[in-house]
Amino acid sequence: MNLARGDSRIFRSFLHWSATCCVLLSGCSDPSTALVTGSVTVDGEPAQIGAISFLPADNQGTPVGASIEDGEYTAQVPFGLKKVEVRVSKEMGKKKMYDTPDSEVKVIRREALPPKYNSQTELTFDVKPGENRQDYHLKTE
Repeated sequence: MNLARGDSRIFRSFLHWSATCCVLLSGCSDPSTALVTGSVTVDGEPAQIGAISFLPADNQGTPVGASIEDGEYTAQVPFGLKKVEVRVSKEMGKKKMYDTPDSEVKVIRREALPPKYNSQTELTFDVKPGENRQDYHLKTE
């Protein structure tokens, strides 16, 4: 499909709107899951790029994840108590891929958050039927 730039945005908006309606109004989603939305800030600023994972607190079941973009996330998550892991990368610099003047440059990133928010998470959330909103205001120290 060859769409002009403006048409492409309209098409993506239509797809997003259709998927949202499908999840909220019909039976597209698993009846034992709920939509969880929220925001993630780091040191008071929206997390630009990251990921959030909802893991069963009892280690029974499948983890669910979603991307964090411009400080917002949306995920379809099974009901129940979840451990929550949040990962946000921080740009540390850039490195040339090759030792040539016109070499591509690779962005070097590392985890910006302490382990208490991800690998050793202290975060939990109890997902209930219906709409769920959970905002996370995290600190790097």
